[in-house]
Amino acid sequence: MSVYSPQQRQDGTDLLNKTIPQFSVVGVATEDAETDLMYALTQTVDPRAGCISSIAKGQLGSSRITLTAKNMTVHEILDRIVAQNGDAVWTVTVPPSKLGAIPIVDLWHIYPLQTQFESVVQAKLTEMFSQNP
Repeated sequence: MSVYSPQQRQDGTDLLNKTIPQFSVVGVATEDAETDLMYALTQTVDPRAGCISSIAKGQLGSSRITLTAKNMTVHEILDRIVAQNGDAVWTVTVPPSKLGAIPIVDLWHIYPLQTQFESVVQAKLTEMFSQNP
């Protein structure tokens, strides 16, 4: 299930809507697929720009991701990564007004679908959407 704003998906400045020309991972941990996507986005937007991602290794289980995507958006690739994991969900981690910011800093995070992470996700989303844009 996807929960999103149709207007946000139409926003050309939203980095989650950027099309990645070619993305491929073979047999990697979910965290590594996520990191590779962050780097692919940076290379697509501005190879000189930096990106920062905070990934907690080992939280997302032992499943391995194999994915080849051509001309797909970042959010579509994230959907496929969590679908292959089978026990995870991804969410934005910055307010919509910051989804076009460069350098790219933690635009999303993949969380395990475990009870102890539910309150973390809810708190993050509450904080993010209560901030001024």
